[in-house]
Amino acid sequence: MGTGRYLNRCLPALGTFLVLGAHFASADLSGKAETLPETGFIRVQGKVLSLQGIQVIAHDAICADKTGHWSCGEIAWQVFEKKLATEPVRCILMIELARREGVPERAKCLLKNDSLSAWLVRQGWALTGRNPDAFFSSEESYARKKRVGVWRDGFIPPDVWRTDALNDSESCDVCTARHQSILRTRDRRNTLRKSQLPSE
Repeated sequence: MGTGRYLNRCLPALGTFLVLGAHFASADLSGKAETLPETGFIRVQGKVLSLQGIQVIAHDAICADKTGHWSCGEIAWQVFEKKLATEPVRCILMIELARREGVPERAKCLLKNDSLSAWLVRQGWALTGRNPDAFFSSEESYARKKRVGVWRDGFIPPDVWRTDALNDSESCDVCTARHQSILRTRDRRNTLRKSQLPSE
């Protein structure tokens, strides 16, 4: 086989291998974590991270139960902060080729070998994607059945709070993480105002 034909056959395969390897590459980061409620992220060793597969309830989110409206967002982040204060975390960073500049890296974070994402969803303080096959969908089903966290008294969080809905609104390349947070906050407030309007 000639050198040219050999390269033509092998180079595409090698390129695919390198792309896949880079896409699924990961790095570890360990230490004390702090919450960043205003942006919806956490920080470990100075690096801002987004928890993979979930969206923690927004800090300014308002939920409803039998007694009226309550600040479920504030409580969610207070509970999360207390959880992080118990032990250092270990985060596996998911390095993505298509990640935009200024957008935090996604990470799978563990506390005592337990997934923080799974714990938050199971406690009712975070949501998964809308797809039934989304990460942690069984944990969300459990929280909803037990009516814990935001699911208290049968409350149904709007889809705009979910991770894939937020990703849909973050498609522009010029948006920074902070700008995206402002847009999400505005959308949540508009949704809350509409829900509080008297029905005709």
